[in-house]
Amino acid sequence: MNLEPTQDQNDLAATVRKFIDAELPLSMLHRPVDAERRRRTWMRTADLGWLALGVPESSGGVGLGLADETFLLEELGRGLVSGPYLPTMLATQLAVANDAADLVEELSSGERRAGLAVVRGDDEPLVVVDGIDTDYLLLWSADAVSLIRTPDDLQDIASLDPGTALGHVRRPESDALLTGDDATVKALHSRAAVLTAAQLAGMLQAMRDMSVGYCKTRTQFGKPIGSFQAVSRRCADMAVRAWSSTSLARMAGLCIDAGRVDGPYVAATAKTVAGTGAAASAKDNIQNLGGIGFTGEHDAHLFYKRVRIVDTVWGDARHQATQVNDGYPGIVGIGSDHGLSLRGEY
Repeated sequence: MNLEPTQDQNDLAATVRKFIDAELPLSMLHRPVDAERRRRTWMRTADLGWLALGVPESSGGVGLGLADETFLLEELGRGLVSGPYLPTMLATQLAVANDAADLVEELSSGERRAGLAVVRGDDEPLVVVDGIDTDYLLLWSADAVSLIRTPDDLQDIASLDPGTALGHVRRPESDALLTGDDATVKALHSRAAVLTAAQLAGMLQAMRDMSVGYCKTRTQFGKPIGSFQAVSRRCADMAVRAWSSTSLARMAGLCIDAGRVDGPYVAATAKTVAGTGAAASAKDNIQNLGGIGFTGEHDAHLFYKRVRIVDTVWGDARHQATQVNDGYPGIVGIGSDHGLSLRGEY
């Protein structure tokens, strides 16, 4: 398995990064953005093919693999791009699995959007992420995935992250538009783990670069603070987390694309490593920046908040560890019975 990015993958990442730098700078998260501008930007990114990258050509998509999509999600994470990109991409895959051609076209073209609705229990309200002003909600639980129309009584709630819209709503009584079978649910969970790992890896890269850039220029006692061991060690740890998370997310994408039996295991592991690494680097980044890192005007707190939301909503380390330890008993050497465990049961 060749883990080196291809030229096409590098070109994809460079093109996405150029667009984000020009049209979606981090400064946008420090001020209100009107709904019409968000809608125009959404349609422009759809026209660029972002939403159709992983859709088969036979269904009108670009026909690239999951490994290619990780390069897109890395850049979305690096730039803290807002919007229901991931739930819409997953809803499109659910539509592909159900041969729902009209829905595939609507979602992959950007004409319709899907937010995420996390199912917490039969009697609990759905926690909705990036679902305000969307057409559909992707109902997401540990053992089921389905697509419904966004209820009219969806209420927004205060969000920790200014770039992530949150809401809650009672689960509607109406039937789902689409429902995934067991195989589809497992495939979508693995796909989500890989893509969120890539998104978090992009955040890790950005936080590493933010800290290193600051520690090179900020001086104390006549020296750059990056020359002090305590600071340089934190920067080194951030670099290791960024590269290991990036490499593992890309490898997980390749494993899923190749149909390997250990693909779901690698996907869950990638999400665990990226999630725990991003949480640690978000704290180290603020520490490296000192007093300025605690201010609302700086971007550091935006990464801290987005990491917390992305990692929690899509299954944190505890959830992924359960998947690794107990979810793949058919793979030799995997699971607590075989001695390998993310819970430390060696």
